[in-house]
Amino acid sequence: MRPALFILLLAVVAPTALGAARVQVLAPAEGEAYTTTARELVAQLHRAGVEVERVALEGWRADAGTALVIALGSRATHAALRAAPRRPVLAALLPRDAWDQAMVGAASGPATALWIDQPPERELRLVKLAVPGARKVGVLLGAATLAQRPGLERAAAEVGCELRVRMVATGSDPKLALGALIDEVDVVLALPEPAAWNRVTVEPLLLATFRGGRPLVGFSPTYVRAGAVAAVHSTPLQVAHELVALIARLDLGAVTLDLPAPRHPREFEVATNPEVARALGLALGDPTALAERLRAMEARR
Repeated sequence: MRPALFILLLAVVAPTALGAARVQVLAPAEGEAYTTTARELVAQLHRAGVEVERVALEGWRADAGTALVIALGSRATHAALRAAPRRPVLAALLPRDAWDQAMVGAASGPATALWIDQPPERELRLVKLAVPGARKVGVLLGAATLAQRPGLERAAAEVGCELRVRMVATGSDPKLALGALIDEVDVVLALPEPAAWNRVTVEPLLLATFRGGRPLVGFSPTYVRAGAVAAVHSTPLQVAHELVALIARLDLGAVTLDLPAPRHPREFEVATNPEVARALGLALGDPTALAERLRAMEARR
């Protein structure tokens, strides 16, 4: 959905659904994604007549007069879910595993999330588009992502590929697991598993896949710039737009807020690295066209 449509939606819904209830946007003081998302959220909600304020995570205290706390990132989500008095929480800009961890020990009350992770079907469809003919897709899983394996296997069967998995223990060398994986797959799909993919390991792992002649599909533009051939991701502006649309459907004046179930983002973009792709014998085409093809595939489901 385009920004203008979000504003139109809010203009129609706001007078009855949003009312004058106050919304807080809780975010860390630093971080471009947090800053961009928070700024866009405040601007759009303010234009819709919503009483909204951005509050810093440092020193924040829960306010009984707040109808909804939008928590951006894992730290903000953890704080919002444990605040007293506990207010309804809408979390964003955090992966699904971080949300699950934050919910452990959380105070009771309505809570939901817009995860930053992409749905596995979308990721594997991009793999098929980026690497035509790929049949065997390798992934490294660890403690944070192991629960995603059944969904990944179902998605792999749906898109017509075979999933090959190697486990990475926390503190171990993921290059060993990746080396075994490269020998038996056509392409590697990186997932946000901190035991495998982190600031220390990303460069040697990307280099290993390139030297092994295996394309790697990542999960962020950062990985694409570092050497992945492609990634599907949601931008901070897209996250903000989805949050605004979600809020527009809530009755913030209700005694008990009825929040929808946590979910993956619906809006996304594709980033590509044409130089690395060419070196591996791939012709990816325009990233905007790839994103449109993915959207068309999802629309037919």
